[in-house]
Amino acid sequence: MTEYRKLGRQEINRELFWDFVRRQEVTDCWRKENSVWVVKKDPFIDDWSEEDYTILADCLKHTVSSGGFVYAAFCGGSLKGFVSVEPELFGGGHKYLDLSSIHVSADMRGHGIGRVLFDAAKEWAVERGAAKLYISAHSAVESQAFYKAMGCVEAQQYDLGHVEKEPYDCQLEYVLAGTGHGDFDYKRVAEGYKRRPFLHKQVIDAFRKDLAGQTFSYGLDVGCGAGLSSKALQLICSHVTGADSSAEMVAAAREVCGGGQEYDFLVCKAEEIPEGREKYDIVTAAGVIQWVERGKFLRNLRNVMDADGYLLIYDFCLSDRMKGNEAYSLWWHDIYLKEFPKPYRNEHVWTEEDVEPYGFSMLRQEEYEMEYEFSLDSFLDFMMIQSNVNVKVEKEKRDVNMVREWFRQSLEPVFRHERETAVFTGYRWYIQKKG
Repeated sequence: MTEYRKLGRQEINRELFWDFVRRQEVTDCWRKENSVWVVKKDPFIDDWSEEDYTILADCLKHTVSSGGFVYAAFCGGSLKGFVSVEPELFGGGHKYLDLSSIHVSADMRGHGIGRVLFDAAKEWAVERGAAKLYISAHSAVESQAFYKAMGCVEAQQYDLGHVEKEPYDCQLEYVLAGTGHGDFDYKRVAEGYKRRPFLHKQVIDAFRKDLAGQTFSYGLDVGCGAGLSSKALQLICSHVTGADSSAEMVAAAREVCGGGQEYDFLVCKAEEIPEGREKYDIVTAAGVIQWVERGKFLRNLRNVMDADGYLLIYDFCLSDRMKGNEAYSLWWHDIYLKEFPKPYRNEHVWTEEDVEPYGFSMLRQEEYEMEYEFSLDSFLDFMMIQSNVNVKVEKEKRDVNMVREWFRQSLEPVFRHERETAVFTGYRWYIQKKG
């Protein structure tokens, strides 16, 4: 299984690259002759010397220290891929950020790692306000095929520093659009979210048990989505306010939760929840924190929460396991993730040091597993609203019916029984506002 995470400066050294294989055997390269791109024979072997690795480590350290982005893929604890983006905008109105490196170890190429790393770079660049990524890219035919598959095109404005340093590189750019949640067709996704497994109840039941059956008066469900998390919160709370940045999601939540007086809903960002009639003594945030600005989010919550109020942060996701079904695990890794790689998202695990400056205490953090039975059709419904599937559908303009049919054809051999039991993995964090 491949693990993806940001790298810190202190962990970047020569030893990090012991199991990384740069070697690339090149036969054909792209060259620009008389303003026309042509393929030319230019056989050579591209590899790194000890000095190259030392320089690379120093460069990546500098990228991190200067506020840039270094993101890596690990397999079995060994580095197998990395990408780096420099922090400074350039190119005037083009608003470029420099994707200064992206490499995958020779033994792991062709497994989708490069796509995940590239997507992570795009997400980070958007957050930094860039309009485009700039890439001074290796001219090998195979390398250029990767960049073309990512959607890169020839740069409208060449950076002379890159051209002088690597005159045979192809100067490319990638035009950034809104990424993550912003690209989703909320109406389609909201309809799917309404039919998601109601596993939120199990998380709330465990929370209630851990608090010895305590109940609450005014609850806030941040990022309520289609309302299942609000519905779960209402089991331990007299009144629930659900909030989501998508009007389509809020409309779905109202439908799921009904029109009773025990609910009301707001369309607003997680960091901008307005004060209610009363202070909230319980706040839940399910599958939200990857998309929030932590400091602004916690400062806002401190203003709207009651003294000693609780913040329950949790999430759960489908795993690579079905009970008694090894074929599913093979499908997950060998077919599904290759077609729909996981997009980058912030997986940082909050600590006491993250919440204490904003007036909160981290009380408890734990991981858990849950199970849910699916028929083939209900599983297809569920897969069609996974974030990596949404990214593909929206960005590549894929026909949703064709995507669903792809899932059906690839999963029919996996579903050997009328219903199969999928395993979900999740986490929950209990946080309390300091009185």
